[in-house]
Amino acid sequence: WAEGVRDNEFLPGTVFTLVSTQTAAPGSAAALLRPNDAARDTVRAEAALLAAATRTKSVHLKPACEAFLKLTTRKRNAMMAEVHVHDGAARITDLERLLAQELYYAAPPDHRPDFVRRVEGWWLQRVIRHLTTPRLPAILGIEVERELERIKEGYHDDNLPVLMPLPTPARTPEPATDPRAFVARLRRLGLTDARILQACLDYYRACVHRDRWAKGTLLRLDELSDYDDRLRGEWERQWDDLLAALAGADDATKTLLGRGFFQQIDRDAARAPVYYIRPRCTEPSISRGTFHKLADEGKLAWHPEDVDALRTSTAGGAS
Repeated sequence: WAEGVRDNEFLPGTVFTLVSTQTAAPGSAAALLRPNDAARDTVRAEAALLAAATRTKSVHLKPACEAFLKLTTRKRNAMMAEVHVHDGAARITDLERLLAQELYYAAPPDHRPDFVRRVEGWWLQRVIRHLTTPRLPAILGIEVERELERIKEGYHDDNLPVLMPLPTPARTPEPATDPRAFVARLRRLGLTDARILQACLDYYRACVHRDRWAKGTLLRLDELSDYDDRLRGEWERQWDDLLAALAGADDATKTLLGRGFFQQIDRDAARAPVYYIRPRCTEPSISRGTFHKLADEGKLAWHPEDVDALRTSTAGGAS
């Protein structure tokens, strides 16, 4: 810190924070630097640190002490004004219990553990973004309050909790070499790799949320299978409306019609309530990704020849 202050890298605008699970001794420099404390006294704390830096014989501390001692009085005063010591902090093993206590009344009664995990996950992501993005404004309490309310909204009977930011796979999918069935069906439509990549992300996000909802007992009995049947039913309806246009179509026309069929459902899935798993769970990747999941399972397709093969196979199995 002293070197950064010396080289004008930090001040003005930087707060120096020390967090410790131990409690500072009364009258010590650390105790005098507690924020929002009536006993806070940066002048006395500075004097104590100067004395300690002068007396220390520690080889490890010597460079830091020398840097602190060499600061001009003005810079050292400015630095001390921005040093805050948070002592007596909770141990990491106690955080889950303390956070659960803090959020007890904010959380939906039937889903408190899941709610706490989601709040903690959001906060960690928010802090990481704040620490790694230059010149962001302070994280205000109102932002936390709004996020708590948004997360809680997801537990209502007509909604489901959606992770924000949306999850992404550890490795970016490669549409050109991806062996999954739904990707092959999309490649046959002549879609670009960039467009197929978006479909891969939708697929991943839908699967992540469906798995979390199931494990968190947030779903009604057979709700996922009923939802899949509803989407497949809508797919059937729209496909039957296309049959007249397919009569006598050549290969290029079939590909064009199949691509248009996929694009229409993909657009509708983001805005038509019939495609939402619950009325207020409107995240487009859930419905779009579920269509890709059904395609991957061989329950629907987009290219006319793929659809014909699928229906023939289904009819054969039924007989």
